[in-house]
Amino acid sequence: MRYCTECGRPIADDARFCENCGKSVSADPAAVLSCPCCGMPLSSMDVVCPGCGSEIQERTVSAAVSDFSFRLEHADSDAQTLTIIKNFPIPNTKKDIFDFMVLAVTNLEVKERGVGEKTELNPAIADAWLIKAEQCHKKAAILFKNTSDYPHIQALYTQCQQFAQQYRNERNRKKTILAIARNVLVVIGVILMAAALIVDRTGGNSSGIELAAYILLIVSASTLIKRNARLIDYAICAIGGATAILVSFLLENGSAAILAGSIVLIITGTKYIKMLRQK
Repeated sequence: MRYCTECGRPIADDARFCENCGKSVSADPAAVLSCPCCGMPLSSMDVVCPGCGSEIQERTVSAAVSDFSFRLEHADSDAQTLTIIKNFPIPNTKKDIFDFMVLAVTNLEVKERGVGEKTELNPAIADAWLIKAEQCHKKAAILFKNTSDYPHIQALYTQCQQFAQQYRNERNRKKTILAIARNVLVVIGVILMAAALIVDRTGGNSSGIELAAYILLIVSASTLIKRNARLIDYAICAIGGATAILVSFLLENGSAAILAGSIVLIITGTKYIKMLRQK
């Protein structure tokens, strides 16, 4: 229920004039509810009058969504951006919901920056956009599911889901590639240790081969926490470190192998404990 700003009498939500004093009580001029040329009622999504074909030029982005977009553009960090998105209240009107959904689709869309190069969006921010879009979609279903405007919201929400799924697929692909590369480093390190052992047993100088093997094992262990490693990845790195320590007993001078194996085991154990704490 609205009230006349002139006499204070209650007025209907769709009234354009107060029945008591005659004062115009139309909505905010930025929110055009009827065509200025023919007076035909307009949907909140209409940009062209279905009656006379006049273009509705008074359409503006709502103040809430405009302020939200401004704060996003001036966010100093991903953490601040995430907080702004999470704290944004779900709009109550068709136009505000529509404006927000357009903004969400725009931010989730995978944009090309160059040949084969795509913009990176923080996974947490992408998830936050999708959650907000889902909340807007549910609210739209409650407020105006049976209207002609709802399919527009539904289409935008579907786009949000598709873009979010693209990010998930891309993240999973990268995680898989990095996990394979990390474990391949461990395998190569073990093979090099075996080769160093053979060279050492035949009287050759295996220090170069040993050094390469130890570097590969340490590098592989150091990337564990950054790559969202699985339990098997920690196990493979630990096996590589333990293998280095075992090989040290077979080498003529195994002090470097003991040191490298110990470093690998310490790094792996530390990062595994850190991972458990984060969970």
